[in-house]
Amino acid sequence: MTTVDRAINGSARPRTMRLSETVGKGVAILDVLAHEPYDLTISEVAAAVGLDRTTAYRLLETLVEARLLVRDPQSRRYRLGLRLLDYANAVRDRLEVRHVALSHLLDLQQELDGQPALSRATMVALLDNVEVVLVEVLGISAPRTDLTRRTRIPAHISASGRCLLAHLDAEDLTARLKSIYADGPSGDGFHTREWVERELEAIRERGYGVSDREVGSNTRALAVPVLARSGAPLAAVGIVVRPTTTTLEELVDRYAAPMLSIAERISVALRYRS
Repeated sequence: MTTVDRAINGSARPRTMRLSETVGKGVAILDVLAHEPYDLTISEVAAAVGLDRTTAYRLLETLVEARLLVRDPQSRRYRLGLRLLDYANAVRDRLEVRHVALSHLLDLQQELDGQPALSRATMVALLDNVEVVLVEVLGISAPRTDLTRRTRIPAHISASGRCLLAHLDAEDLTARLKSIYADGPSGDGFHTREWVERELEAIRERGYGVSDREVGSNTRALAVPVLARSGAPLAAVGIVVRPTTTTLEELVDRYAAPMLSIAERISVALRYRS
């Protein structure tokens, strides 16, 4: 599957209509630039997306004209434009679950901020196809090197992502796992489909998920799902710590019960609002 194919048909849901390939190519370009730490030339973008140079140039300049991209006048390389922040902030501001979750996490986060040396922070995450998006990371001592630079994380390797996957209906979960493992077993040899499925079952039984240096070498996390009345997952809330300050056992003993209580209060508040 090419980059353009993934941009056009990246969802786990089947396609039901013919979509615009031109728009898909533009989205693919944005995806490539979003995942690269450096500005790219026309040729580099064309090669990454699978387009000829002329087509890539035309699309790049259209995105520059719309201020979604910026072309450096000296190097002639392209990068994402600041206008994309307007869209990102608009999405965040319209997430009701984020606002409700923040109000319930405030007391816990204030307690954590009183112990900055322990490097503990709280988070709110949403499921987006086969990834989780961190829509909020709170705390003066958040483990920044691995966490806040990565707002989008593969769902199956994170505590928050597995919490959300665990509460999908069976058909939806099967489709997403099929997408995750479309290219075969997990490349890291650890997050195999069989292992993930066992962990999802364990999450349903105990109510929370954990990850131990899976997202990054300096993050350990515990997450709890926020569920709708139907049982569908709305979001996940969690706590992130540095492995050097908190063992996995300490994380579970100290924070599993409070996080479960917070998630339940958020769920109730969202039901009341609806």
